[in-house]
Amino acid sequence: MKIERDELLKHTKKIVKHLRSSGGIFGDSSIPNEENIHLAMADALIDIGEYCEEYEINVSTFDSIKLLAFSLPHIIRRDPSINSERYIFSIFQMLEESYKKKINFDKKINDSIKVSDKLFRDNNCLVMYGYIKGFQEALEYTKDK
Repeated sequence: MKIERDELLKHTKKIVKHLRSSGGIFGDSSIPNEENIHLAMADALIDIGEYCEEYEINVSTFDSIKLLAFSLPHIIRRDPSINSERYIFSIFQMLEESYKKKINFDKKINDSIKVSDKLFRDNNCLVMYGYIKGFQEALEYTKDK
């Protein structure tokens, strides 16, 4: 599968939009600039390729959640002051927007952010991706309910 530069830029702009809108919840934490996110996503494509090769996954469609999850370690490496919970929250915001669902932040989202962040901090990025992907699949399953 070939990923075009424009595709990465589109996802970069989406996550930056959600990072900017989440400021009040996470205080004055800094957000990465668009260039750092774009470069981190490019770095993450290598990790995704290795992951797919190791587990013999045939990639036929673009999975933005995979890209966003695998980008987080590269974003933090480029700017350690980034609040990983804020970034993860932005991923969940994107899911809400995509599935046109409002999820109760105080309960479901907040707990999911904490679990995802703990997995990330314990160097379980792959498990974090699986957790967020499961959340996405639950939204997909219940989208018409």
